This record gives sequence, C-alpha cells and structure tokens, in this order.
Amino acid sequence: MGRGLLAIVGLMAWSTALVSAQAVSDVEIGLTGRLQYQFNTTSVGEAEIGEPIAASTFETRRVRLGVNLTFADWLSALIEPEYALGRLQLRQAWVNLGIDPKFELRFGQFKKPFSAWQLTSSVIHPLIERAVRIRGLNEALGALDDAASTPLLSRLNEVVLPGEEQELLERMGYSSYDMGTVAHGELGRFQYTAGVFNGTGSDTRDNTDGKGFAARVTMQLPVRAPLTIGAGVSRQEIMLDGEEEVDGTAFEVDAELGGFRRPGIHVLGEAMMGTNLAVDERMMGIQGVVSWFAPASGRIEGFEPLGRLSWADPNGEIDGDEGLLVTPGFNVYFVGRTRLMLNWDVFVPADDRFETVHAMRAQAQVAF
Repeated sequence: MGRGLLAIVGLMAWSTALVSAQAVSDVEIGLTGRLQYQFNTTSVGEAEIGEPIAASTFETRRVRLGVNLTFADWLSALIEPEYALGRLQLRQAWVNLGIDPKFELRFGQFKKPFSAWQLTSSVIHPLIERAVRIRGLNEALGALDDAASTPLLSRLNEVVLPGEEQELLERMGYSSYDMGTVAHGELGRFQYTAGVFNGTGSDTRDNTDGKGFAARVTMQLPVRAPLTIGAGVSRQEIMLDGEEEVDGTAFEVDAELGGFRRPGIHVLGEAMMGTNLAVDERMMGIQGVVSWFAPASGRIEGFEPLGRLSWADPNGEIDGDEGLLVTPGFNVYFVGRTRLMLNWDVFVPADDRFETVHAMRAQAQVAF
C-alpha cells in the first residue's frame, strides 16, 4: 500500500501546483473520487476447490482519486488511478478535444463504447457488482469439469468461462477499459462513439497484428419518463494461450428507463450475442435489473429495492454450460451518491453436475 499512498500524495501535490498556475494558464481543476468498502461471503469451500478459502472477507472494492482538467472551455483531461487492495493501477487517463458538440476526439485509456451495463458507472449502478463476482466460483466449476468424463465448459487462457453475460464480455475484452482513440458527438437526442483500441486491456501495449474496434449509438426518446435505447458492436483480436491470434465480434442492444435517484421505477437491460474467442463458437446472454427509488426525508434520503436476472450461454454448440444469476438487493441513500448497499448473488449452473453457488455482499459507498 506504500506505493499507493505515495501516488496519492504525489497526485494531490501535482493538483495543488496546477491550481497555483491557474491564474496564468486558464486551467480549471476539479477532483473526483470514490470509496467502495465491501464485505462479502462465498458458499464455495475448500472441499470444492482443493485449497483454503475464506468464508467471508472485508475488502476495499474501489478506491480512486482523480483530477479533472479543463483548458479554455474546450480541451479537457482526466487522470484517475486505482488504489484498491494495495494495488496501484491506472483506470482512466485521457485527453478530449471538444472541437464541436457534434464531433469530439478522445485519446488515452477509458472504457470501450460498447456495453451499457459496463458504461454505467459503479457509483450510480443499482447493483454492487455488474458480473458474477463470487469468490472461488471459477475454480469450483473448473474442478468439477475436470473430473467429468465429458467436459462442458469453455476456457480462455486456461480459466473457466462461466455462463454469465458480463463475465463473458469482460474476459474476452469486448468491453471495459482499454487504450485507444475515439470520435464521439451529439446530434440532438442522438449520440455516437466509435474508435480503435489495442484490445489488450488496461494500460497494456498491443500484442497482436491487428487492432480492436468498438462503436456505440444511443437515442433518447421523447417520452415523459427518461427512456434511452442503444446498440453497440465490438471487434476484438487477442492472443490465445500465448501463441495463437484469434478474432471475433460481439453485438449488443440495450435500454434504460428512468435514472439514478429518480423517483419511481428504474430499468436497465442489455442483450448480447457474439463470438466466444476461446472456442470460435456463438455465445449469447441477457441481463436486466429493475429497481424502485422511494424518496425519504431527513438524513436518509431514499430507499431502493431491486432485483437482477442474468442468463448466458458461452457456447451455442454445447448444452449444459449456461448459467443463471439472480440478485435481490436493497439500497439506502444519504447525500448525493453516498449509500449503503446489500445484495445476495445466486448463480445457478444449468448442468446438474455443478452446484448452485451464492454470496452475500454489503457495500458502503462515498463518491464525489
């Protein structure tokens, strides 16, 4: 954690220096940050994976302190490191040229313009986890699959791919953080983003001959309740098992009704289909969450019950590798984006050889 603390001190010192230079360089400075402190359990035990695993744990899920810079009202930048669990890594680092609202250019590291589920920030997402983040799940699935006379599950670089929509997209690099360049803009209610990427993930040089591509369009419909529909495509080329270059394409459609802390119903849903890069077969999945925000008065400013369903099929040529993720939950809101969250994730594999796995998680969040 020493390196992380030094980085925080250095970032704050740099911000102070920039503030002192503001009068002569016309720079606006802003700080952004989040702390998500989580407690989680797992039903996976030593018997399933052959090694010790804690039944419960506390962890710093996300700890970030970033700096926003704006130059002359049209050129902006963001630097956002991550310090969670004692690891120092870069999340966002980009420069944006706001040439015109209809056409802007962004360079650096940021999330690929593809999955609405992934692009919805963790500080406003109704759920604690976007994907099936249950400790020991992949190891338990892999151990049972190894012991079977006829293995079912796909593996990417020797790690099992569970039947869960977001896990499939992130593991293959179709979504999440990457280094690249995009063009984006707004034309009334219509928005677009398209660009090229290394395809190797966060803060990593390209290791293949080709580049990744991702694009996304959204439309805000003129209805009483906020309703946005979108679609995305992501083309990806990766190195498989360190020796073979493979490529594929994924597509998604999504819709969102309502919004963060907006009274009443909030629905976020996404469906995807594409190439499973591990086996060169079709994969597909669908995921949705429905929540209801009820405003309150006093120090508690709102309550939000919610439920999530997620289903995915990693390999369309095999029966039994699908999975279903069910998550009931409840959020309590305080000032702004400060909240307490409680989720219970239950992952149900389609094949009876695999056991249902579950995890309870609670998270405290402060964000600005």
